[in-house]
Amino acid sequence: MKNKKELNKIQFEPFMKFVIEFHNASLSYNQLLNKIADKPELFNTDDIASTEEAFLVKHLAEWETFILNIIVYCVAIDTNQISKFLDLELPKKMSFENATAVVNGLSYLSITSSSELKGLAKKIITEKNNPFEQFQMKFLNHIDEAYALRNYVAHKSRKSKSSLLKIYNNRHNIKEFIEPGKFLAERIKDEIGDYPRSHLYYGKFMTMVTMIWRHLDPKSYNFVYEDENTNEGWLKGMVKMNQVFEIMTKQYEL
Repeated sequence: MKNKKELNKIQFEPFMKFVIEFHNASLSYNQLLNKIADKPELFNTDDIASTEEAFLVKHLAEWETFILNIIVYCVAIDTNQISKFLDLELPKKMSFENATAVVNGLSYLSITSSSELKGLAKKIITEKNNPFEQFQMKFLNHIDEAYALRNYVAHKSRKSKSSLLKIYNNRHNIKEFIEPGKFLAERIKDEIGDYPRSHLYYGKFMTMVTMIWRHLDPKSYNFVYEDENTNEGWLKGMVKMNQVFEIMTKQYEL
C-alpha cells in the first residue's frame, strides 16, 4: 500500500476494531517472546517457559474478549436467530450495548471450548452471519489444546493435568507429562521455518480471526488480500494488512 489514500477506496465495518485489537495484541506478545528467546545469555529455559505460560493466558484472554465481541456484533446486526432462541420479539437490529446486555443475560460469560463456541453461535446468530461455522477440525483442535494448556497453568489440578496428558499422548505422541511452558517453547521445523510451538497456536488463532473478517466483510478483506490463492499473494496480503492495521490503529486510537 503506497499511501493512506488507498484506504478511501474501502469502508471498513465497525467490527474491524476488534480484529485489529486482537492482531495488535498477538503481534506484541509474539515479538516479546522472540526477543526473550533470542537472548539465551539473559534468559534460561525456565525463564522462557514461564514467559510462554504467562503469554498463553494473556493470548486466550484476548481471544475470549474477541469472540464475545464478534458474537455480540453478529447479534446486533440481525436479531432474528436470537429472537427465536429466546422466544422474544426483539428489534431487527440493536445497538452494540443492548446486544451485549442480551448476550450476557444468557450466562455465557466465558466460552472455554470449540464446541461451546460453535454451539452458542448456532443458537443465537443467523446462519448467513455466523462466522464460526466455517471452522474446520484442524482449527477447533488448536482452540481446545490451547484451553487445556491454559487450564493446567491456571489450576494445576489432577483433572487439568489428566486432560492435558491425554492431548499430549493422542495428538503429539508424547507419553510423559511436560510443563505447558516447555511444551510451547519447543522449536518446530517445517516448510515455513524454525519457530516455537506457541507460534503455531497463535498463528491458528490469527488465521481464524482473518476468516471471521472475510466472512463478515469480504469486500474489505479482498481489498487487503487481493490474491490469497498463491504464496506470493498471501505474503503481499500479510504485508498490506499490517500496513492497513497500523494506520487504522491510529484512527481508532487503539
